[in-house]
Amino acid sequence: MQIAIAIGKDGFGKSTITASLLYLLKDDYSFVVVDADAEAPNLGILLGVTEWDGKRAYRSQSCKNKPR
Repeated sequence: MQIAIAIGKDGFGKSTITASLLYLLKDDYSFVVVDADAEAPNLGILLGVTEWDGKRAYRSQSCKNKPR
């Protein structure tokens, strides 16, 4: 399944919808999530990501096991 959430304006809830879908479907599906907002990326805040090492997370799948 592939889902893309894209709206050209700020404040329409893209990050909230994405975080909600992740929460609802996390036990049944694997995810790749990209916050492409160059000016104000905040999806990581909603998901509780405090530090990010992209190479290590990709290789070890540690982002799959992040505590919430």
